[in-house]
Order: sequence, then structure tokens, then C-alpha cells
Amino acid sequence: MDIGEDGTPIGVELLDASKNFKVSKVVMKGIEGFNANIDVSETEIKVTITAFVKLRNTKVEKVSVSHGVNDINLQPGQTAMAC
Repeated sequence: MDIGEDGTPIGVELLDASKNFKVSKVVMKGIEGFNANIDVSETEIKVTITAFVKLRNTKVEKVSVSHGVNDINLQPGQTAMAC
């Protein structure tokens, strides 16, 4: 996760995306967009990423959710991103 100067999340990197979304690498190359939601509490960081991919000419949502401990003391809040 990338953190801005003010301490808020500004970006995420999802490693092994095809495994996380349970689709092939070829399908991930044709990604049509994504939404990311980052929820920060005093104790936890939850990142939910929804990727929009084409499977058999149909736009399909694939979701990956990651949880982690807020051990870097990010301030509670919510951030959304889209592309």
C-alpha cells in the first residue's frame, strides 16, 4: 500500500493478481477496470478490490479481499479508487 504525505492510503499493489482473482493471466491482461475500497480502523486495514474482466464476451466482477493489522498507525477512515 502506498501512503500519502498526510498518512492516507493513495494506492495499492496486488501481487499475483490472477491467483487472487482466480482467473488466468491472459484474462487479467484484458482487465476493463477496477474499484478499490480501503477501510482503516484503529486495529485493522481491509482492502477490497473488484476487477472487471471479460469472460466469454461477458463482463464479470472478480473480488479480492485482504486484511492486515494496522501496525503503522494509519488514521481510521475510508478511501475509494477507480479506474
